[in-house]
Amino acid sequence: MNQALAWLVAGLFVILPFAHVSALRSLLSLAAAILVTVILVRERRLPPLPAWPMAAWIALGAASALWSADPGVTLHDVLYDMLLPAVVFLAAWRMAADLGAFDRARWAACGGVLCLAAIVVQVLAAGRPAATFMPDANGLSRIYYWPGVGVASTFAALIVPFALLSILSSRRAERYAGAVVLAAAITVGMVSQNRIVWPSILLSCAAFIAWLWPALAPAPAAVAAGGAFYYASLERNIAVSKLSGDLRLQAWREWTGIALEKPLLGHGFGRSLLRREGERGVSRDLRQREPHYLSHGHNLFLDVAVQLGVLGLAIYLALLGALLREYWRLGGAGARGRLRLLGATGFSLFVAMIAKNSTDDLMGQAVVIAFWGYAGVLLGRLEFNNRS
Repeated sequence: MNQALAWLVAGLFVILPFAHVSALRSLLSLAAAILVTVILVRERRLPPLPAWPMAAWIALGAASALWSADPGVTLHDVLYDMLLPAVVFLAAWRMAADLGAFDRARWAACGGVLCLAAIVVQVLAAGRPAATFMPDANGLSRIYYWPGVGVASTFAALIVPFALLSILSSRRAERYAGAVVLAAAITVGMVSQNRIVWPSILLSCAAFIAWLWPALAPAPAAVAAGGAFYYASLERNIAVSKLSGDLRLQAWREWTGIALEKPLLGHGFGRSLLRREGERGVSRDLRQREPHYLSHGHNLFLDVAVQLGVLGLAIYLALLGALLREYWRLGGAGARGRLRLLGATGFSLFVAMIAKNSTDDLMGQAVVIAFWGYAGVLLGRLEFNNRS
């Protein structure tokens, strides 16, 4: 049963970056959920610390159907954006007790991004322009399995910590493989034309270095800050004195106003509910200049506040804090060797997710399952290594 769970998680990690595999993704997630539930009940084993705020997060999301404008949409999104990621987190955490299963899962995750890079190479080698990776006039992908520039670049950012983990391996072949995965992530990021991916990768690398060598922390932090500032100058091509007129800042102000309409419990969980509130609350000026700001607030925490209010934001921050606490407890300053390296990988993954979703919110379905699956597999390995 444990081996079956390990293969299910590995198979899920491989397909997560691809478009048009939602049915297979849901099937594998559901199968993993059933198996991990049976295993944990038989073992009478308590879940890790982050599972408790995660349960509160799911409960609040489900309860928001009571005040949501569309309860069916809310419950649908709770299932796919809350419950399935939670059970994949538990499945990845449990199966990582086995070293072979852990290695299989992390290389499966890398394999998914390598496949995206292979698509890039194939398209460019055929003489097709880089614009092929951008959506068409109807907003649809021109390449069947390409997930879109936002999702592809997010997977590229999330896989970098695993590449760094492999590059610092004691085995030469694994170091070379890690370098190949890093090159694949950069390749995917380049064709995505998504500039926030570069500050995200820089901050992720800086976090990895700072965790392992705190004395060197100022140097990578300065590089990451410089990269972020350079991104901002490219992204908007405006002087610092004119930042108050930036459309993204205007969008954040207007979405903050929408959140403050129902500050305690929010408008209800659901992506389509976010768009409904945007169509109602975003100003005519903003929707005419940048229509995509109608869909959501383009910041993860702001979107959480709109949907579930201050209470939901507090629970979500507690969930992230519990995950970070466990990484520090098991792989922080007191840890040595492999444990410290795993802790650095977890922290790097955490920073990559926060940075990538600071100017957008791509934490839906495949991406949110990937993040919590990756986080779970690292936490599970840390716990087992500490016990042994």
